[in-house]
Amino acid sequence: MPAGWTPDHVELAAVARKYLASADAGRRQTAALGWYGIGMDEDLGGAGGSFADLAPVLEACGEVRADSDLGWTAGVALAVLTAAESSDAVTCAVERIVRGDAEVALAVDDPLAAADENEVLATGSPEADYLLLPIHSPGGGVSAAFVSREKGLLSSTAMAAFDPTRPLTVHMVDRSAAVPLTGVGLVDIWRRRRAVVIALDAIGTARGALQATVDYARTREQFGTTIGSFQAFQHRCASAYVSFKAAQALAYEAARRPDDECTCFAAAMEATRVATLVCGEAVQLHGGVGFTWEFGIGSALRRARADELMVQGNLTELARIHRGR
Repeated sequence: MPAGWTPDHVELAAVARKYLASADAGRRQTAALGWYGIGMDEDLGGAGGSFADLAPVLEACGEVRADSDLGWTAGVALAVLTAAESSDAVTCAVERIVRGDAEVALAVDDPLAAADENEVLATGSPEADYLLLPIHSPGGGVSAAFVSREKGLLSSTAMAAFDPTRPLTVHMVDRSAAVPLTGVGLVDIWRRRRAVVIALDAIGTARGALQATVDYARTREQFGTTIGSFQAFQHRCASAYVSFKAAQALAYEAARRPDDECTCFAAAMEATRVATLVCGEAVQLHGGVGFTWEFGIGSALRRARADELMVQGNLTELARIHRGR
């Protein structure tokens, strides 16, 4: 159990794992649970609490490899929108998103890499009602803006996903219809929250892969005994577990300190590195069956690697492997 957890966090994590792994985990159902509003002021329609209270749910998303927009929406997009100066358009968008009446897609590139192209690679489904994207501000820096489907989202095309558990979409955008968001440090909030969301998803993915490996070791037999009894197998599991716990501690520290840039970025780099390592070990320790697509453990490695590429800012490579080129 991570440091600082209360019995409420333990119960929330257990509920999140069960719910997110079910077929009922839709956007409206998630909104009905109040999870989009965790960490948001109640005056803004949120559920109160802090970003750290959302962390167990975001880890559970990675653990069960859920195709959910919860992390990008509650962890990043709503944090940016609610930090912006209030306007009728922003208030309406926030209210609809928190209620589950609208979906917001999030550009997956680092906001500082804002471009002028109309093609934007983003999270979420092609049916997203809003797109949050970075734009060049008149002062020469980078700011945030959002586009609604009614005015600026020209077309949306789902991609054949390298990470099948979390598809991406290419949106064609009329940037002249984008609504600029005004406020202090919006891009900084975006970048820090994005880093922590990825870190929590990565450690959840690592946890799920490691637990699956331990469960497999208890039942798979070789030479008349379970493979979990072999010392070499135990050492590799123990080494993976130690790496996972260190990365998990850093990720939760970042969730408690989302305004600390160094902690957030360090957590993202370490968590994604460790997740790729642990998921790679999980594939190896499952033996030949671990390399089969039907068994499913390979999807954890793909999710961890996609997280790692996003943290590294290697979106060109991410888009290439998503397109299968």
